[in-house]
Amino acid sequence: MAFLVVGLLGIVSAEDQSSDVVIKNPGQINAFERAMEKFRLSLISDPEKRVEKSLDYAEERLAEIEKLTEEGKIDEAEKLQAEYDLMIQKAEKAMENFEANGDVNKSENALREMARIQNKIENHEEKLNEIHARILERVGENMTDEELAQFESLFEKVSEKSDSIAEKAITRTENLETKYKVLSEMSDEELQTLLDNIDSEEGLTQAREVRKVRDEERFQREVEVREQNLERIKERLQANENLTEEQKLQIQEKISKEEGKLEEFKSMKEELQQKMEERRSELGEMNGSLNQIREEQREEAKERIADELEKRNGSNSDDVEEESETEEEN
Repeated sequence: MAFLVVGLLGIVSAEDQSSDVVIKNPGQINAFERAMEKFRLSLISDPEKRVEKSLDYAEERLAEIEKLTEEGKIDEAEKLQAEYDLMIQKAEKAMENFEANGDVNKSENALREMARIQNKIENHEEKLNEIHARILERVGENMTDEELAQFESLFEKVSEKSDSIAEKAITRTENLETKYKVLSEMSDEELQTLLDNIDSEEGLTQAREVRKVRDEERFQREVEVREQNLERIKERLQANENLTEEQKLQIQEKISKEEGKLEEFKSMKEELQQKMEERRSELGEMNGSLNQIREEQREEAKERIADELEKRNGSNSDDVEEESETEEEN
């Protein structure tokens, strides 16, 4: 689920640093305003800006879903999923227009655009995760089992769409990297150095570090909420002596189910952290290899320069000796 996987797979503005989305009252957003959104998108010719605006509209749908869910209107919130999917599809379509056109400079520019878009997509995923966590924190304990299942199903579908654009962004970036490598005739090591520099210069590297910290904080909050809800269920079971055996059995089943969900949540997080550690280890080994290659190249360059200077000095010495011999003969 995307709302459990944040920070893997990002310049960060003040707006991007926040997971809040300001929207109008959901009841006041009508068909005309939806049509105006599509019209505004049609006027944007720049692919990068078109992706960004599509994601902005998708995030408004998420905020509307959050508000309706907290008001207990999950059925209405579910109707917004199709509109969310549509905006993600428009972003995916616009992303296909990032092209190099056989020019090495345009190819590098496309890589930079994709780094900024990758940042936007990862930030979008973070907002999705934050909204999911906020809903559970605010109204999760008041939901019936049916409402909670309906809520989780809705966010599972939304997360699948969010995962879709994230995967397509990675594929698109890989294709652009391959084209750039051919055009620039760079080695694998040189290309990786360039890509690392692009991610840093465009703010993706720094943003990922920030998101990683926030992800850990959000995970701890969600664990605490789930544990508190579980404790409240247990307290109700112990405090109510008038429950029938059937009611007690139902509550025990709910406790077992919630304990299983909590352990599953923790397990998935641990698996994610392990994958992240493995990825960081791979990157560390790669950077170590790159540093070793650069050091070897520097040493080779020094040796070549020294040999060249020695040859020049030797040539100059021979010329001086020849001049001396000529003067003596004269």
